[in-house]
Amino acid sequence: MNTKTMYETLMDLPLFKGVSADHISSFLEKTSIEFHRFTQGDIIVTQGEPVRSLKFLLSGEINLCTRVLNGKVQISSKFDGHEAIGATRLFGMHPLYEFTIEAAENVSIMEFSKEKYISLLQSDPIYMLNFANLLSMNVHKASETFPHFTRMDLSRVLAEWLVLFTGRKSGEIRIGKLSTLAEVYGEGMVRNNIDQLLSLSLISVVENEIFISDREALIEYAMS
Repeated sequence: MNTKTMYETLMDLPLFKGVSADHISSFLEKTSIEFHRFTQGDIIVTQGEPVRSLKFLLSGEINLCTRVLNGKVQISSKFDGHEAIGATRLFGMHPLYEFTIEAAENVSIMEFSKEKYISLLQSDPIYMLNFANLLSMNVHKASETFPHFTRMDLSRVLAEWLVLFTGRKSGEIRIGKLSTLAEVYGEGMVRNNIDQLLSLSLISVVENEIFISDREALIEYAMS
């Protein structure tokens, strides 16, 4: 990656928004940055692994998978935007990755240590502001949505998972297994809910997996 592309890439990342070229130059000079390439199927991080560094997706598409209900149900989605991986779990009581992240194709990752990022936060208020905004956004997305859910059925469960574990830019969101959900929540309730969501084209079901056809519409449905 050439210097010009490096500047442009960093300045486009959420945690570097509003940072001047001089700040970027200083950061590059003082920070030991690693670049990694992964091929399709490679595991980048594993759910539950300690977050010891900050990783940025520079190019390519990744699969994000998290397990809920004591590991019985897996929520998967794809993402291809420039984003920080593990930023919201870098500090706190449980600094562990909430996803297993797999390369869906050839992927380029930039990485630097947690200690280097702490130094960066202390170097200029703009870095701290960007990080605070990122943390606030993740907290607000649940607190501003959950109180508006009115349904007490499977659609609410699915909507809560979508809010917590996916984003507006997530693609190919799937949840499985349907048979496990039926065991946990009751076959009758789940079947009625699934039929309703299918009739509204909010989901599709393929080989025991639920595919989310319209993330935002399903969340809105759970509020209706």
